[in-house]
Amino acid sequence: NAYRKDDICLVYPLTRALPVLLTAAVTLPLGAAGAKAMQWALTTARAAEQADIALSTMLGPERAKQMIADLTEFAKKTPFEMSGLTDATQKLLAYGFAADDVIPTLRAIGDATAALGSGQEGIDACTRAIGQMQAKSKVMSEEMLQLTEQGIPAWEYLAEALGTDVAGAQEMVTKGSVDAATGIAALKAGMEGDFGGLMAEQSKTLSGALSNLGDAAEATIKEIYKTDAYKELASAVADLAGPVGDLVGNLMPALEGALSA
Repeated sequence: NAYRKDDICLVYPLTRALPVLLTAAVTLPLGAAGAKAMQWALTTARAAEQADIALSTMLGPERAKQMIADLTEFAKKTPFEMSGLTDATQKLLAYGFAADDVIPTLRAIGDATAALGSGQEGIDACTRAIGQMQAKSKVMSEEMLQLTEQGIPAWEYLAEALGTDVAGAQEMVTKGSVDAATGIAALKAGMEGDFGGLMAEQSKTLSGALSNLGDAAEATIKEIYKTDAYKELASAVADLAGPVGDLVGNLMPALEGALSA
């Protein structure tokens, strides 16, 4: 059947608009994805810059540089995110751990949480408990409870190291007679004995491989903050602070008047 003139009048504009609609349907999502990727890259770079500053303050520039390199290498062999490991490192250092003890401690914690399936939340909880123990210079029931809640048989590890049973270990802790060094060494030895090597095994799984792939991309993106372009962007944003503050200050009387009207 032949198309009527009215049909042609309706169809023709649609055929003209179709390429534009298809282009928009493709480019808009791509543009949104590109914007999100840029936002992630800048957020990652800013986090790396802040971590670098924090570690440099704690350890000095050269030792901080080596620590970041060691963490990057360590992250490649684990299923956990580099950002989480960096945060845990800063916490352990703040709690008073020596730089050389950080990665061995993280390895023991990471192997245990990998086995127990508690992920980054487990790493954070165990890091906090062991860190508090270090800061207090002695083992206390509060931190032992935190570890037990994560599924780690902390009392059994401590009892074995002290040559007693769980009740005996609990009594000694109640009396404050177990120092942090003894307790942390017992916990690390116990976790390594029960769970040693679990992170390496998990990193071979699909989820571990994807995590390591993300770490590789993140490691590259983190170098952005060292570039001249990033420094220029940071300087330009910093220069906006004054004018924006003046603008807000000038607008405040008008805003206050509008609100009180």
